[in-house]
Amino acid sequence: MQLKLQKITDFMSWFVRQYKEVLEHTAKSYPFRIVDERRVVKTGDILFTIQFIGKSTCPKITASEIAADAELIKGFSPEDVKRIMESSITQEKKLFVIEGGLANASYKIINKNINREDPSNPTYLVEYVNNLGKKETKMVSMKGLLALDNKLLKFPKNDIYEIAFHAGLNSAHDAQDEIQQLNK
Repeated sequence: MQLKLQKITDFMSWFVRQYKEVLEHTAKSYPFRIVDERRVVKTGDILFTIQFIGKSTCPKITASEIAADAELIKGFSPEDVKRIMESSITQEKKLFVIEGGLANASYKIINKNINREDPSNPTYLVEYVNNLGKKETKMVSMKGLLALDNKLLKFPKNDIYEIAFHAGLNSAHDAQDEIQQLNK
């Protein structure tokens, strides 16, 4: 019994030594690791939280900054390097931020009329500033609003969301109508 117990403890101590050697080798080879990754909403940048192995220090660095520094990137494991490079490449696809929402927007929705027969296609009473600087109002359909293209960004944000919602609703109803026509 004593001999079996001795063999088990010898094996456990050997296993712990081997495990420590692997950890030390990994820490010496790659002193950094990625702990967390998140996208910054305003800029679209990928922000990594980096931990120094064996330390509690965790700075936050963008993927493009890490990818640009050849000495820094050598400190990461191949899996982390792949992750950093992919993130720095996809980072160029910035998020689209709606630039509307100005305090003095030149276009503004005053009222919305929803037709009972066709609720997906409302008409809007829009107030806008004309070329002479005077405020005017005009009834505009959903299709008329969507035809304004570059002027849509001159609406406040909440109006842009309203227009986009009803445009999506309208296209969903159109798709349902097309499906019904195909099934007949």
